[in-house]
Amino acid sequence: MAEKSNFLARLSNIKMGAPGSQLVFETDGFTLFGALAHAGVASLELEAVAASGAVEFSTAVGEVLTQLKAQTKKKLPKKAVLVTPSAIITLLELPVDPAKPRTKAQMSELVRWELEPLFAQQNEIWSIGALLMGRGYLSAEQRRAIVAEMELRAGPGSGRSTVRFGEVALDLGYINREQIDECLALQEKLVLFDDEVISGWAPQQVQSDEEREQFYWLAAGVGDGMRKQWVNAFRKHGIFLRWIYPQLGSAFGMLDSAGDRDHMLVDIRQEQFAVLRGRPGSLVALRIEACRDGQASPDDCSGLCHEQMRPDIETVHLAVADALYEQVSQGLSRRLERDVSQVPVPEKRAEPANAFPQSVLASLAGAAAHTLGHVHTHALPRVEAQPPKPPVWKRKELWPYAAAAVVLMGTVGFDLHIRYKVWQNEQRLAQLDAEYEEKLQVKKQAESTASEVKILETKLAEKQSQVERLHQTLYVLDEVILQRQDLVPGILRAISEAVGDEILLDIVEEAENQAGFHLVGWALTDTGGQLFLNRLNKTLSRWNYRVSDTQVRSGRGRLAAQGYNLEVWLTPVSSVEGEDG
Repeated sequence: MAEKSNFLARLSNIKMGAPGSQLVFETDGFTLFGALAHAGVASLELEAVAASGAVEFSTAVGEVLTQLKAQTKKKLPKKAVLVTPSAIITLLELPVDPAKPRTKAQMSELVRWELEPLFAQQNEIWSIGALLMGRGYLSAEQRRAIVAEMELRAGPGSGRSTVRFGEVALDLGYINREQIDECLALQEKLVLFDDEVISGWAPQQVQSDEEREQFYWLAAGVGDGMRKQWVNAFRKHGIFLRWIYPQLGSAFGMLDSAGDRDHMLVDIRQEQFAVLRGRPGSLVALRIEACRDGQASPDDCSGLCHEQMRPDIETVHLAVADALYEQVSQGLSRRLERDVSQVPVPEKRAEPANAFPQSVLASLAGAAAHTLGHVHTHALPRVEAQPPKPPVWKRKELWPYAAAAVVLMGTVGFDLHIRYKVWQNEQRLAQLDAEYEEKLQVKKQAESTASEVKILETKLAEKQSQVERLHQTLYVLDEVILQRQDLVPGILRAISEAVGDEILLDIVEEAENQAGFHLVGWALTDTGGQLFLNRLNKTLSRWNYRVSDTQVRSGRGRLAAQGYNLEVWLTPVSSVEGEDG
């Protein structure tokens, strides 16, 4: 019985497809690299490599696959793994003994709780400055110049929060609008807030006493939204994305696992770098730091290396961009007093691999070696991109029935689908007809109401015009006619009371604007004229009128007698006071 169980276990491990071959992809956020890795009995080769700078994930995957097919001239595997900086890596101390593991759900919750604070910080590597630099539109020196200009514009002590990096870069002429728009579109795809963390873990076999309460676990995590984007991008081209590896530390799988010596790896990428110490499957130290202006200096790296350095470490392995290798390796060797060498990479069959960044080749090969079983199972953490496809070949006796059932179900399903679609369309058509009739009725009612409203508005305007005319008539009755019924006779009585024996009045008339009265007459003597004016002021006071202006000239009156001609103006008291003021 035991032999049968072992045989079935070995049978379950048999994989269909091209044995020993694996599609490995790596994105640094700006370029997608791909390789076809082939594992022999004791060797690992890269049969073909390709790259794409397309912003859209699915487009980039398609371009890389096309290049790989052109190089290999054969059918590619249908499964792939992805290395990405969007996946984070960390070394945790958990109260879980690897010999007594918890359930997958419990471990996932425990690891996710530890990863979430780190995952929130990972979005900082996708700043506009980082994307412009990663796409090759900015150099490190230009990026530093832009940051200095931002600080200058913001002023001392105010920070750079109000000054936009992209706008300053445009002002300085380092980039154009198309380049910054491209990077903004890329940033929207890479920066996902409030994304659920999907995690993976690998126990580290560190010797410890039996009473140890905390154990080392190498963990990785990636956002569910980012995971789905890549899964869908590969699915569009018929590729099943199986695993997602963090970019930092993937090259650690290429270090020799033989012997008792610890290894130290300095893995430098744009915006961040990591220092790892230990052996594959027994990592004991992992430190990650951000890079200033996107590039790590030897001083930055040597500080972390000094913290983790041990006397038995003779060589420090370095994974870094080719352009920085000489500067960083020499600086580290001088500061650490150790030999510094590149991470070993597998043999390359394809010529384009010579132009690939050495750090990319190292992490691609590390992920491929781990997936193909050439390194320790716990050497690297990874996140399950999607559950593995079930092996249909296990039930060969069901193939004929399954095929017949599939054909029958497909036929029935297609017929039902067509019938359902027809019914749906009929229901929708009936609904649209009802909606059309309802809207038509509403339109007619609206048009009728609008016509009635226009008629009522016309009638209302006529009524308002009539009311205004009545108001004007009422004003004339109240303010003019009724008032003048008393005023004019009163003014005449006041004038007659003031006239004496020496006064003759020729004209008593009202001004055309009804603002007063005008008197023309004659006085026998100057004294008589003055007495008349004084009396007139007194008799006019009860009518709120007064003499506002007079003209007295020597002359003859209508009786041809010598005297004084008078011309007098009478105005309301308020009017006179206003003129005086």
